Amino acid sequence: MMTAEIVLLKKSQIDEASEILANAFYDDPIFRFIPENSRENILKWNFKTGLRYSLPYNHIYTTAGNLKGVAAWTPPGNSNLNIFRRLPYLSKLVGIE
Repeated sequence: MMTAEIVLLKKSQIDEASEILANAFYDDPIFRFIPENSRENILKWNFKTGLRYSLPYNHIYTTAGNLKGVAAWTPPGNSNLNIFRRLPYLSKLVGIE
């Protein structure tokens, strides 16, 4: 049986975690509408934004050492992540800083 130690995600691991999530959901039917030539970058941005937003709530978990997976929760009453909260991150995605 394979076991893994589960730990809280560190801020320094957000980029790697967003890549793991983007790869995991790349072929998910809900994201298939995004053109393939930009899907990876958009998914990374989407997950990075969500992870950054969720980080202060201390409910993002991963594996110790090499990241093998990511699970994130936002406590009830704190999940008001909408497009307006993502606008500051969108400017970075399109190269406006």
